[in-house]
Amino acid sequence: MNRKRLLIDTNLLVLLVVGLVDRGAIATHKRTRTYSDSDFVLLASILDQFERIVVPSYVVAEASNLLAQTGNQELRESLLLALAELVKNGILGAEIRERQITIAQLSNLEVVASLGVTDAAIVDQRKIAVLSDDEGVCWRLRQKVPDQSFVVYFPEQRLREY
Repeated sequence: MNRKRLLIDTNLLVLLVVGLVDRGAIATHKRTRTYSDSDFVLLASILDQFERIVVPSYVVAEASNLLAQTGNQELRESLLLALAELVKNGILGAEIRERQITIAQLSNLEVVASLGVTDAAIVDQRKIAVLSDDEGVCWRLRQKVPDQSFVVYFPEQRLREY
């Protein structure tokens, strides 16, 4: 497996974008209220360890929808623009690769039925580290991947830091 690449899940991509645009908004944005500024710093430090961040197209689409869930039009526009710029230009010095995956390419449609398309696309990854705060995704990945170090469950990282 390649430790130079990391796939980031939707909620953490949303945290990253909100934190990069306005760290104060982490506490107020509908989709990041459960996180703290310290979580943003931890996320940035994890991402900084990788040369390439892989983001499935489903994750980008879902993150876009979640980022738009704010009543502040100016913040909404800034967040969506920042997401587009990150996908185009990279994250914190790391290259971004948007990965296109069709439903037909997913190997286990049972996972689609239980987790949804976006999470199934994440679980279907091979030879790449995955960073997620979704317990179901991490549990499925840990069943599938022999090297557990390639499944990074963000709440476990929080506990190590605090």
